[in-house]
Amino acid sequence: MDRIASQNTADRDLPPAPPPRPLSSHPPVSPPPRPSTPTERVASPPPGENDPSPYRRRRNSGLRRSVLGAPAQRPPSRLGESAPPPSMEPHEQVLDEPVVVDACDEEVGEMTSANAVANAEYLAASIESFRTIMASLHCNGTNEGYSAAYQAMNTVGRDQPALASQREANKLKNRYGNIMAYDHSRVVLPVIGEDPDSDYVNANFVDGYNKKHAYIASQGPVPNSFISFWRMIWHCKTEVIVMVTHEIEGGRMKCHRYWPDPTSSPPQKRQEYGEIAVTHVLSEQHKSYIMREFTVEYNGETRQLKQFACLTWPDHGVPLTTAELLGFRNAVKKAVCDPVVPIVIHCSAGVGRTGTYIAIDHLVEQCLDQGGPLDVDAVVRAMRMARNYMVQTEGQYMFIFRAVLDAISELLSGESKKAEMQTALADAARQAEENKRKADAIEQAMIEEARRELLARNESSAASAAAVINKSIKDRMNMLQQAQSSWMDHYRQTLEEWNARNQTEAETYDLTSTLTPVQSRLEALRQQGLLG
Repeated sequence: MDRIASQNTADRDLPPAPPPRPLSSHPPVSPPPRPSTPTERVASPPPGENDPSPYRRRRNSGLRRSVLGAPAQRPPSRLGESAPPPSMEPHEQVLDEPVVVDACDEEVGEMTSANAVANAEYLAASIESFRTIMASLHCNGTNEGYSAAYQAMNTVGRDQPALASQREANKLKNRYGNIMAYDHSRVVLPVIGEDPDSDYVNANFVDGYNKKHAYIASQGPVPNSFISFWRMIWHCKTEVIVMVTHEIEGGRMKCHRYWPDPTSSPPQKRQEYGEIAVTHVLSEQHKSYIMREFTVEYNGETRQLKQFACLTWPDHGVPLTTAELLGFRNAVKKAVCDPVVPIVIHCSAGVGRTGTYIAIDHLVEQCLDQGGPLDVDAVVRAMRMARNYMVQTEGQYMFIFRAVLDAISELLSGESKKAEMQTALADAARQAEENKRKADAIEQAMIEEARRELLARNESSAASAAAVINKSIKDRMNMLQQAQSSWMDHYRQTLEEWNARNQTEAETYDLTSTLTPVQSRLEALRQQGLLG
């Protein structure tokens, strides 16, 4: 989160902020000459022991000098590192851009399961349980329950060492002297050369729902940590940065502009941070946030990166509505391509707003996956074991409950409608199946009846055919016998006639006689005894 050392802070759990460093008595530091090339490279400080340059001034001078190649702090007009002048509202420079309307900005997210009925049952049970917990915390019409629960977590994780943050070489890489990165969970960068302190950045890994190192909770970078921050982005393969702070709030610098910005004066489209080059590709103005897209280049490789800058979350406070933050969270999730790599979240100190965002994201992810009972305190305690002061104020703690409850309610509304549709479709499918089953049964009965009729008809036909065949055989036998008897009579008569004609000599064969085809057929039938 944010600026902890505020003069009007009401955060009783935080240690007192260190007094401001006295200004140096040395003359002002002159910025190095601007390179003539269009791409500006941040220079490393002269490392010589006897170097008389202003970079060698003592740390107690209060100057944010360059450390291990970090860019020297320059006037905003030179590097575009800081925010617009205090007279301007933060992010005012992009407000002239057309506002992008995206449906995902108005949505909570999508359930993992496609079974809307099961989703609705889980959400209904979760909302009832969550409301019961909230009712118990809002006892006697006051927030005493919330206060007691929040205060009970005051010292969680505070006894863990943060030696790297306290090393002299790293102190000016910290935005706040009392916000440390616990050693056991801090992001450790590859060491540059033989400098052991080059592995430091004020950021910690935080586990998410069913995912180790789902987040990196980071402070808003200071000029001395720009290079370390971008090295972290590269080595952790980060795709998305979530920025939940303005650059200037209440007239105080909350987060330096650590990215190239073509709207700054002079315009900075490309900037080099050590060996890492960052190029601004585009900016999109949404209703409650700005999305910036960059390319990040190192050692011949180029990657895509998106930054989501929330516009509606004040330091030490909460957003105006839960809907804005839930839509913002959903837009961030939609931009993630590789779910394995961590998302970087930062505010100013990287504890208050950062912790609140992570807690809400964790619990909403659990809800979307039907991940069992939702336990806000367990999530906050786990975060505080990873990084100090996560969820910095009681108001932020209460906001987590409201945001998660509203998320469940919104999801339940959508899943209930889907469940009704799925139930209606399932009922229609069952009715169609029942109708088909009945139609199939009727058709089968008709087929069976037709088969029986056919069998009966075939049996009758066979009997009739047998009778006809039997009768035909008898008749033909009788006809054959009669024909044979007639033929014998005819044969004897013909033989007698032949004997009479051939008593003295052979008769003459008629060579002129012929039969027509019809006569031939009739004669053939007579020969078979079929004609009289």
